[in-house]
Order: sequence, then C-alpha cells, then structure tokens
Amino acid sequence: MAVNSNGVYVAVADRLVGLELDGKRRFAYEYGPATRVEAATERVFYLTGKDAASTLHGVGPNGSVDWQHDLPIHELLLDGNRLYAGGKAVVTVETDGTIVWRDDTYGEWLLLDPDGDTLYTRSRIRSDAATAYDVAGKKRWTFDPPSNNAWPEAATNDALIVSAITGDTANQPFLTVYAINSQGQPTASLGKETVFDATGLSDTAYLADGNSATGDSNLLALDP
Repeated sequence: MAVNSNGVYVAVADRLVGLELDGKRRFAYEYGPATRVEAATERVFYLTGKDAASTLHGVGPNGSVDWQHDLPIHELLLDGNRLYAGGKAVVTVETDGTIVWRDDTYGEWLLLDPDGDTLYTRSRIRSDAATAYDVAGKKRWTFDPPSNNAWPEAATNDALIVSAITGDTANQPFLTVYAINSQGQPTASLGKETVFDATGLSDTAYLADGNSATGDSNLLALDP
C-alpha cells in the first residue's frame, strides 16, 4: 500500500486499486501478480511479477498506464519523485519513465543516506558485501567483509554501518558490526549477538542490540 496527497493505492493479488482519501474507489488496474507499489506526487510506481519476469508500471493518479519497463527487480525505494529499484539489477527511474541509470549487478536492501546523495545496496550474488553508488549511478566502492552474509544496516551523511555474520563458534559474537567511511574503508568494528533495529540521522548511527543468553538489550549512539 502507498499513500500520497492524491489518494491511496493498494497492490493486491492481480491488480492495483486506487482509492480517494475518503475510501471511494477511483480505479482498478488489472495486471499481476502484484508485488510492490510506491506513490510519488503525480505517479504511482506499480511492480508486478518476480525478478527476470518483473514489470514496472507507471500509473497516473486516475489509473492511466503511461509506461512499462520489464526489469529484473523485486524491491522499490522512493525518494521524492525518483524511484530506486533493486534485484538482479540496480535501477533509477523518473516519474516520466526515464531510466536515469542501470547497473546490471545484483543489489537489494536499498538504503539512502540521510542527505540523499548516496545509495547503498546489499550486493553480489551471494549477498556478502555492501556497495555504495552516487545518485548519478557511479559506483563509489564495495566493502567485502570476511563473511558469506553481510548487509547495509544504517547510514549517516558520510558513513555506513554494515553488519556481517562472522561468528564461527558459540563463544564468538554472531555479528561483526563495521563502520565504513566515505572511501569504503572500515574504521571501527564491534562484536554483537544481534542488531534488531538501526537508523542514521545526520552524523550519528543508532543501533538497538540484544543478547539472547542474558536477555539484555541496549540502544547505542555511534559516531562512525
């Protein structure tokens, strides 16, 4: 479901349903299976299918279908009127359907930094790295920790927090949490049993962690 000033848009089963803000049905666009929906000011981005068989539809507020793109994606992230999409490719699309840039490299779990000038992805086919792009599509760096499972956890204006599963034995922390600077280099790391929530604001990252053995939990404010 997505909401903007024009209405409410629900992707369900094999259709996209557009509603007025008072709940009155405006349109139903029958095309599926429905996967994701995001709503910009004058455009609804509707995703159907899965990965290589996915189609991204540009739908108007009244149900007009203005463009379609077949793309190997399964994830959407809206920033204002620009859509970022991830899957077997990383793609940026404008509301008029223009594909601003595309990188045919695996990338998911899309994350924008607080000032909106860097896009991070969980990257590589094994999902074991984190990659940074500028919003023009230039790949800045890829951080590949000694792990077969890693992901971007939270971003500040100039740094990224990456979690990686590194514990090989019961007496080692399950995760290593890395601080990565704007050049893609690790500057610090912490051992953690789990991180169950994280966010970034300005130059500070906030992590909520826990230890199942002790039942303890903490909220950490980090300066990467």
